[in-house]
Amino acid sequence: MFTSKYIPKYFKAQELVSPEYFEIWQQDALNLFDPHTLRMLDRLRADFGKPIVINNYDKGFIYSGLRPPNCSTGASRSWHKRAVAFDLKTDDIKSLQEFLTHNSELYFIARIENFKHTPTWCHIEISTELVEETKYFNP
Repeated sequence: MFTSKYIPKYFKAQELVSPEYFEIWQQDALNLFDPHTLRMLDRLRADFGKPIVINNYDKGFIYSGLRPPNCSTGASRSWHKRAVAFDLKTDDIKSLQEFLTHNSELYFIARIENFKHTPTWCHIEISTELVEETKYFNP
């Protein structure tokens, strides 16, 4: 666990973690993330200039950020379970896809799921290493 001194401007803990983690950790769930990852999400949101949603429990988005180890959503070794993968949603998904296509390396995004498989969201995976070229993958 990290002791993060970085508090995101655009995302609250419950927007980044599953309900199971939030129930246990509350706002301290931010300490489950590398501060670099939190800064990159905030920077991405600020530069994109429009609201981005990750989790929204009221709308049923509960596993779009950090997932618990026993979560059956997605792959068993998903990057979501490592606190570096996020499913981003916005009212203007085409603009977000275009923005990511041209700027992903600036936010240390190592991998993006091919947009044709995620027409209503963007799956990104953030690295703590320099990213020279973002890889696109199919599920």
